[in-house]
Amino acid sequence: MPNSSGDHGVQIRVRLGLNTGLVVVGRIGDDLRMDYAAVGNTMHLAARLQSMAEPGTMLITEATHRLVEGYVHSEALGPVKVRGQREPVTMYRVIARRRRTRLEISAERGLTQIVGRQRELALLHDCLARAEAGRGQVVGIVGEAGVGKSRLLYEFQASLDPSQVTWLAGHCVGYGQGTPYLPILEILRTNFQIEDGDNPLQIQEKLRQGVHRLDPALEEILPSLRELLTVSGEDEALMDCEEARRIGERMGDLFRVYVTKIIQGRVYTLTGEPARGRILLEEGAVLAEQLGTNAWLAWRTSYLAACLLALGELEEIPPLCYEAIRAAEAAGEQYPKTLAQRTLAEALLALDPAHPESAESAMLEAIRLQQGIGAKPELSRSYVSYARMLQARGEGEKARTYLIQAIDMFQQMGMTWDLVRAEQALHSIP
Repeated sequence: MPNSSGDHGVQIRVRLGLNTGLVVVGRIGDDLRMDYAAVGNTMHLAARLQSMAEPGTMLITEATHRLVEGYVHSEALGPVKVRGQREPVTMYRVIARRRRTRLEISAERGLTQIVGRQRELALLHDCLARAEAGRGQVVGIVGEAGVGKSRLLYEFQASLDPSQVTWLAGHCVGYGQGTPYLPILEILRTNFQIEDGDNPLQIQEKLRQGVHRLDPALEEILPSLRELLTVSGEDEALMDCEEARRIGERMGDLFRVYVTKIIQGRVYTLTGEPARGRILLEEGAVLAEQLGTNAWLAWRTSYLAACLLALGELEEIPPLCYEAIRAAEAAGEQYPKTLAQRTLAEALLALDPAHPESAESAMLEAIRLQQGIGAKPELSRSYVSYARMLQARGEGEKARTYLIQAIDMFQQMGMTWDLVRAEQALHSIP
């Protein structure tokens, strides 16, 4: 693991270098000391990459990248001069793992035509028909390695109508027998695109959106799914805010209570609970009036506008965004202004899709401001929002350009969940 931390507050940051090629393996040494080791330029180059890697990162050569490019998100670093090598070495930084099977990657490159499996496919379709009739089915497929078990399931899935059948897949490993519910955990992680590096807020949002795509009526099981994935109902940041709010209430520090309510309201909106976030933001507004303060006004108003956008209450959003923009300009705060501009753009487009000019103007202003202050996370999200706007009016190639920029930025910043959504948007362009 590139990063790990223990119970004593010490973070271990490992750096790795990987290379692929031929090596010489044998006994090396003399009568006093004999080692059994691998030697050669392949090993030498891997060691050089390890020494060049930043703590907490992994560098790989082009030879290794060709073997794993479908399984990981990576960033090309280009040809780099390496001591001991005659020519510059093309290397890549590994960003994160992608949950994909070897068959899925092979399918992208093209599969040969399947033959001689009509009987087995017919049997699977017969079992599906029974399941649709209310008689649950379990099918076991047994065979030697390489005989085509995975390919059979792939062809079966490809023959189904995705609008009629929901396909959920998970994988087991021999060393996972002691892990409770491992197949179910793998199904959740794979189909909801939960990555190893995701924080609790990202996992909660992926669960919420994944379950909503399956069936909005299933949202009542979200607490059970969070428990299964050992995700607490609230992130540590939320818990810290809650504690800070309680301290403020005990001490009679209403300003502290006010600030924590605003932060909590924003976090709840981002984690898929905008109704709860709205309550906190509106309570914060009441406290601000009691205190007679305009502090955090631009932030509070822009957060509330984004919250209402998530709730679909579009009519109230433009006045709030204009208020947030005025407050941000008066206070000289560019960041909340950019958030208000993007929310305004998305609301205007939803309110009047036939006339997107005002929405585009607001979005381009958000992008300009974010470029100016170097707000890369929000800038990359604005690229994705603008790409969707462009795609909706038929400018697919221009949308593709913005999405590619956003994907590159998400990879650099390790924003896995945003990266997945941007890639999905890119794949949706014909």
